[in-house]
Amino acid sequence: MTELDKFRLVSNKRFIIARLLFLLVGILVLGFLATVGVETLNLSLDLPTGFLMLFFVVIIILNLPLYFLISYIQLKPSRWKIFTLSYLQIIIDLISVTGLIFISGQPGPISASFFLIPIVEAVVLFDFLGPFIIALLSGFILNFFSFSVFTFGDNLFLNPGPVDIEANDVLFSASYSVVYLLVAVFLSFNYQFVRPLKIFQLYEKTANRQTNTSEQNQDTVWANSMNKKMETLNRLLYSKELELKLAKQQLAKLEQAKSKFIAVTTHQLRTPLSAIKWTFNMMIGQQLGPINDDQKTFLEKGYEGTQRMISIVNNLLNLDHVGVREGGLNFTDIKIDDLIENIVFEFENQLESKNINLTIKKPEREIPLIEADPSQIRMVIENFLDNSIKYTPKDGLVTLQIKDARINSVQESLEISIQDSGIGIPEIEQKKIFSKFFRASNAVAHEPDGTGIGLFIAKDIIERHHGTVWFESIEGKGTTFHLTLPLRQPISKAEEIEEEAVAPNFDLSGNK
Repeated sequence: MTELDKFRLVSNKRFIIARLLFLLVGILVLGFLATVGVETLNLSLDLPTGFLMLFFVVIIILNLPLYFLISYIQLKPSRWKIFTLSYLQIIIDLISVTGLIFISGQPGPISASFFLIPIVEAVVLFDFLGPFIIALLSGFILNFFSFSVFTFGDNLFLNPGPVDIEANDVLFSASYSVVYLLVAVFLSFNYQFVRPLKIFQLYEKTANRQTNTSEQNQDTVWANSMNKKMETLNRLLYSKELELKLAKQQLAKLEQAKSKFIAVTTHQLRTPLSAIKWTFNMMIGQQLGPINDDQKTFLEKGYEGTQRMISIVNNLLNLDHVGVREGGLNFTDIKIDDLIENIVFEFENQLESKNINLTIKKPEREIPLIEADPSQIRMVIENFLDNSIKYTPKDGLVTLQIKDARINSVQESLEISIQDSGIGIPEIEQKKIFSKFFRASNAVAHEPDGTGIGLFIAKDIIERHHGTVWFESIEGKGTTFHLTLPLRQPISKAEEIEEEAVAPNFDLSGNK
């Protein structure tokens, strides 16, 4: 919708409102005159008051649909709808003025002047030819009534009857017809000087500016309110942050106390447990005297129980240090095959008691040294081997293999795998197998005792050695754990800087 269409739509609305107000005031005045009485006020009124009030009501009823039509046009505006509304406006004005003349019975100066209203409206609502068409139509209506009065009588509606012909009536209607045309010409040619559209646009800009100012003020009030809320929230956040900091400090103190307690307790427990373990070992080996088969069976159970207790104590001690990612490891060159043979020797009693066949497979060529922490790697292999023996039934098979296929790769490493023919791990639980304190359901049923932290610690140790660990398992058929260890640990940035600082510089001649 263009600015001109918007202007005409607003003008239509204002014309309708003005007409309704005029009619309502006319009804109130006529109602007052009818109530008080014309004679009381010493007025002479030839018009029928009641009939005129009814006519005003009819005109109001005709205007109401136009008012609601404006609301519809505003939702779906179009030029032909606005022009239709404008035509209806002019028609209602012509009907209103014609009705007044009809009721009065003869056109007079006042009633004839009312025809100027639709002419003025036409100047606003239509283009250049609109006012001339309305002026001609108004003159025709006035002349028609003048001719009727001139022909049929003095008062067409109230007192019809023959009268003497007077030329003044024809002159009256003709002169007013000329006035209508002159007004139409004057208003049409001076429309560009009056510029109602420009005034309307200026009014719209002022109203929009005031609206924008009001919205800006509302935005400013809202922004100030939000700033106050943000300040309050920031204070609350700062207090919560301070509380969190104090709680973190308190938690750190509790963590230190817990670590100290675990360290002292485990060290105090490991010494007597180690003594008990080797006592059982000496008795089983008959170093303290001969024993029968029943005695050997019970002593082996005691040995295994002591071994489990030592394993639990070691796991608790190591779990307390799992958070350390880089420190806490003493790297040295180790011969991994010798370490594995030493570990397997400690499990001979368990293997013998369950009649499990353990096979160690090595590559044909010599295995290179590995840079690792021997105590930590021992703990990992012990855990994997202990699980394989523990969850493999009697007369089962366990295979420990060292593979050197990755030695000639970009990242030189060794792979160690431990395969068993045990109970396996349910497929639905395999994703959680390296989680802290998790044990598979069939493992719990087979061996109720256990902490569920051995594999968690083992994975942490291998990752701190920059290695990898994974497994393959089929429930009821067995499990294979794999781990890789790099031959050399990567040099950290700090160590590179330290080496560069210590390394001697040589010139081109080879002198220091």
